[in-house]
Amino acid sequence: MGNQRWMRRMCSNGLKLFKREALKENIQVFTLEETKPDQKYNPLPAREIKTRSYRGIGWRISYDNPEGIIEGFSKLHIKTEYRLAAYQYQEVDNGNGIVWAIPIHNSLPEPDECSRLNNQFLSPPKPSFACDEFKEAIDGDYTPLSYLQAAIAYHKLKEFGAMWHGISWGEDRLLTSLDSSEWDWVIGEIIPKLIQPHFYYDKKKRPVIVFHTMNSIGTLTLNRYEHTFESQGYRLTCKKTVLATDQDGGDLIF
Repeated sequence: MGNQRWMRRMCSNGLKLFKREALKENIQVFTLEETKPDQKYNPLPAREIKTRSYRGIGWRISYDNPEGIIEGFSKLHIKTEYRLAAYQYQEVDNGNGIVWAIPIHNSLPEPDECSRLNNQFLSPPKPSFACDEFKEAIDGDYTPLSYLQAAIAYHKLKEFGAMWHGISWGEDRLLTSLDSSEWDWVIGEIIPKLIQPHFYYDKKKRPVIVFHTMNSIGTLTLNRYEHTFESQGYRLTCKKTVLATDQDGGDLIF
């Protein structure tokens, strides 16, 4: 419980400090509401709705449209020369997916017509004409909020099609404080002063989005996600750090 009181005090004092430093360091702090999609979009038009029954094991073309994730955020859009499409892996109730950016006029080939990425989990199919990363197809208005939306969309697209054992990010809960925490944390890393989602430019003038989550799969974890974008565009690298754990706090076992 001593760790808990220490964390609350640090977060309270740290937030006051960061409010003073934000003007100097150009840090922009976001609310929890700003991390959510801010416009409605139906990711499954009527023409794409198909039966979910799938008796086999393996990869197929996804029935769902990953572009719905991007179109749910008002500050982002798909570049006009691309579209997003996905493959779905399913084994009974377990599932994983992979999203590709492909030329707008190309159709997604069947998995058996593609090469396989044997260095990745489940050896997903990749069309010969697909971009190496779906991030290459994403653009926005270059506001701080657009980078926050791009960071959230990145995780959603990375886990597009995930089911049951395939889910990880889907159980992350974004935090704005730790003041209401009742967990007995084991501190593994320095607890940051600012828990709220925030934006800043690093020393190389690259946009950075940081947010923190709790995930209760198995062992409860307090996580820090740092997303560093290229100076131009929305390609990013993401660093995840587990800051603290609570062995008795996890309540989800897949």
